[in-house]
Amino acid sequence: MAEQLPVFELEEWFRRFAFVPGMTNLSPSNPSSPSVAELLALSGRRADEIGSVSLDYGETKGAPALREAIAGLYETVSPDEVMVTSGAVEAITVCLVALVGRGTRVVLETPIYGSYEPLLRRLGAEVATYELSRADSYEYDTGRLADLLEETRAELLVVNPFNNPTGRGIDSAAAFREVVALAADLGTKVLSDEVFRQIGLVGPPLPSVMDLGEGGVAVGDMTKPWGLGGLRIGWLATRDRELLEHALNVRDYTTNSNSSVSEYLAGVALEAREVLLERALAVARGSFAEVDALVSASGGALSWIGPAGGYCGWVEVSTERESSVPELCAALALDTHQLFLPGAVFGQQWSRHVRIGLTAGAAPLRAGLEALVQLL
Repeated sequence: MAEQLPVFELEEWFRRFAFVPGMTNLSPSNPSSPSVAELLALSGRRADEIGSVSLDYGETKGAPALREAIAGLYETVSPDEVMVTSGAVEAITVCLVALVGRGTRVVLETPIYGSYEPLLRRLGAEVATYELSRADSYEYDTGRLADLLEETRAELLVVNPFNNPTGRGIDSAAAFREVVALAADLGTKVLSDEVFRQIGLVGPPLPSVMDLGEGGVAVGDMTKPWGLGGLRIGWLATRDRELLEHALNVRDYTTNSNSSVSEYLAGVALEAREVLLERALAVARGSFAEVDALVSASGGALSWIGPAGGYCGWVEVSTERESSVPELCAALALDTHQLFLPGAVFGQQWSRHVRIGLTAGAAPLRAGLEALVQLL
């Protein structure tokens, strides 16, 4: 039997618990989702318009109207530089398969979404990790990054602005410009997973790597900013024509094209994107204040460095046994139907952490964190 990819621990955790009836997910990375009817109403569309959508195959690259709407999220991107995919996870996959071969030298930000490192290693890449550190407030130290890029002679740098799960990493426009300029000086291509970049919790949204230089590749989706994971719409943007052609070819072996209904609704959602985002940010900011107060009052049982953007928070739990945090999270889910994501799914070095989702709401998060402290 061929060598298998390792278990995708983050997705396995949610598969195990998140769909249990009555479960309250306290670790979402996206806001609550509108119904189709609500989405159409927010955009001023008639409910019967969706009835005219053709159910034929669509273009592999994505519907022209949707690519034009996505290009409008950037300052310098044209529709022909956008490829629409089945969620960000397919954009990540086709991009890595198109970019990476045996021996490609990659520096990967960590912690990060769990598909990157297994795919890179399966493709034969030489992977070095740039680990975000609490000592740096989970922000980039460009001197440390420069040393790593030079030492590894990295050909590709993978970053996740407003990092999932810490909400920090590259957390300002100035920091992003510095990282992009450093990579350009060293001849390193930047793949930027930007699903959170528009979600500024305590400051403005971030620019895109596409608007900061010529050599970047950006990944985005409809899920994280606007809560539309059920559409399964993501994209990648690049000015590298050869990369785009390779990615299109890879896609011929995966999903080939998107659901025409999903592409239509994604276009509708982008018309209402500001309303959807502000509604989600209001919930997240209220939760931020509640969690911050609770952490301060926990007597050292909990600690965190609050996120600058995105909807995730990275809470450290004071415990003597590293293995106990996943056990506590599992017990809490089974006994009280309150679901946290243990940090261990991002790597054992994070086993004393839990990821919280600020869009879960202030009151549910308070109840869940108080219950977690009670179990300690």
